[in-house]
Amino acid sequence: MQFYYKVKEKLAEVEIILGYQTRIALHQMQWWRHFRHKQKLPILRHIFLQHLKAVGLINLVTAMKLTYFLMEIGRVHKQRALETTKHNAIRYWQELLKTKPLQYPYLGRVNASKIIEILR
Repeated sequence: MQFYYKVKEKLAEVEIILGYQTRIALHQMQWWRHFRHKQKLPILRHIFLQHLKAVGLINLVTAMKLTYFLMEIGRVHKQRALETTKHNAIRYWQELLKTKPLQYPYLGRVNASKIIEILR
């Protein structure tokens, strides 16, 4: 557990340096911890909470979609289905960029089509 809390502290430091709220670091650390221990439901819960806190309660459906896409990216990547992984990554970014989340202010400066083009 000491390792996981060090990771959480580092993630929180990064959030502070970038001017973000530090509430997401805990969920990032938690889903990585559960991933290492192959605990699927807690992984899902913390990935969802990470996205919900990033995009806000008003975008609840979007947070669910982002969680689904990210879980699918992981699942098909593990199966080495690169085209499906790429397709899900494009859908993930398209959905995220629609919300213009405050947690990721640098995305506002990036042209959404450029991100999608890079993924293709």
